[in-house]
Amino acid sequence: MSDNPATPKQQNVLADFGYNPNVSFDEASKTIDAIAANGWKRPDGEVATQSTQPVAQRTEGNPCTAKQAACLEKFGLDPNVTFEQARVELDKLAANNWKLPNARPAVSDYPADVPSF
Repeated sequence: MSDNPATPKQQNVLADFGYNPNVSFDEASKTIDAIAANGWKRPDGEVATQSTQPVAQRTEGNPCTAKQAACLEKFGLDPNVTFEQARVELDKLAANNWKLPNARPAVSDYPADVPSF
């Protein structure tokens, strides 16, 4: 059992659900796991706030990494995918010079002597 304090993110989740945030890392982990098992509901039955819901969504299944999600969002793609789905999409983007397929090129991509639309 660890004597390390809960992380700031753990403390925020615990406080949002009405639990004492000043606990050990291990106790915070167990409490948050119990909250997740209860459908991310507070003791009074209220559903979690929107700031806590993304934490719940990213703990289910095999989610993509935060870095993958940020890169997908940058290109306007859905970040709520599995690790493998994100890898495939990012590989496609990389193979296409980090441009969306079938995307109209930016005006700056044309040679200077070609008129823009």
